[in-house]
Amino acid sequence: MSKVAIITIHGMGKTPPNYADELKNKLQAALAAEWSQISFQSVYYQKLLQSNQSRVFEEMKPHISGKELREYLFYGFSDAASLESSRGEANGAYVQAQMQIIEALRTAYAELGGQPARVVMIAQSLGGQVLSNYIWDAQHPGRSGVWRNFAHYLQVDRQEQGFLELRSLYLDGVESLHLSSGG
Repeated sequence: MSKVAIITIHGMGKTPPNYADELKNKLQAALAAEWSQISFQSVYYQKLLQSNQSRVFEEMKPHISGKELREYLFYGFSDAASLESSRGEANGAYVQAQMQIIEALRTAYAELGGQPARVVMIAQSLGGQVLSNYIWDAQHPGRSGVWRNFAHYLQVDRQEQGFLELRSLYLDGVESLHLSSGG
């Protein structure tokens, strides 16, 4: 088995930091000895949003009924709004969420020996949008998010940057995802 980075990204709403533990445990049990070839990382961007959401919801609670439904809608839909509305901010939630992905990828890259490896991304719900934005920003000229001023955030060599740009993303049997025409 070749080395593989598995990165998970949670969906919208109140999400615990250990959201991927059950998946990790099942994969580890199923792969047994081959697990040493895997770097399993979880992206947890909810911590960027949760404290402000909780504060606002607590202030709203006395004035609303149907708490469970309203809480679900509030936490769920405010996640997307919070991320997208900060897209142009240098240190907004959008960039910080992308930095969470970069941190997970850098950890996987280091664990796998600093060599290119297949990357498998598992994203749920809004995590798919967060990942889609990350890939688009990483692989297109005129980048936004963390890629707008990448050198400001990180100093990496060309090989690691290719890994962070998800040039080795495993997509439905396709060995490499390469969306831009540039090198």
